[in-house]
Amino acid sequence: MAKNSLVQSVVRALDILDMVAGAEDGLTLQGIAGRLEVPPPTAYNLARTLLTRGYLEKTAHPARYRLGPALLDILRWRSERALLQRAGDELRTLSATFPQATLVFCEHVGGEISAVLRISAERPSVLQRNYQHAMAPYASVSSLVFLALWSEAEREQYRARHPFEEFGVRVWRDRAALDAFLTEVRRAGYACLPVSETSGSLRIAAPVFAPEGPLVASVGLLLPCDRQTSADSGRLIELLTTAAKRLSTAEDARETHEEAG
Repeated sequence: MAKNSLVQSVVRALDILDMVAGAEDGLTLQGIAGRLEVPPPTAYNLARTLLTRGYLEKTAHPARYRLGPALLDILRWRSERALLQRAGDELRTLSATFPQATLVFCEHVGGEISAVLRISAERPSVLQRNYQHAMAPYASVSSLVFLALWSEAEREQYRARHPFEEFGVRVWRDRAALDAFLTEVRRAGYACLPVSETSGSLRIAAPVFAPEGPLVASVGLLLPCDRQTSADSGRLIELLTTAAKRLSTAEDARETHEEAG
């Protein structure tokens, strides 16, 4: 592309983002103008436009410009899409090994533990994206992974939204029984609900972590239980936890939710 066909204001705006990204403490307006070799009013108009759109933010004391939340949101969106792509690949691999299983990849979305990716036993070749199905509080093995490995503040927020007396009593005798199960999840590093007469299925979920430790997702599996399934439970747990660990150590998973509270 010929140089004279470039839009000068766009080029200068992108140059500002590059310069600010490389300045640990941000840049003053005079610093931006000097590096761009433009008059301060021109630098001000460019910076103000980027500030209005959220691509820059301005500190008051001292007055400096640095990267804004809109640009960071774009980077997080890219990382999250990459993590979902990797998670979809892991679900497909697990489904190929256990085609009778239903598999989910769950995240904490809008106060709910939601399956955002799913492969059902009825359609093992189809990865359902943007599934957005809320998992049952206290009853879903994926919800229990989050409850076990969240911080106490995160647990309290979830309990306030989903009172144990309303959602958990029918599943657990009392809070002590639930707390004992959550303690075992923390010890084992995964959740496995015993086969019951009502479910008749083996239910397992394993956590996906960000690099500094926060829980960001879980990988879950539901498989109708028979004698062979019981014999394969150890292998199922190993494959599921290994898939979750691969997602935790992937570069894209390490960037995702890096600043999530």
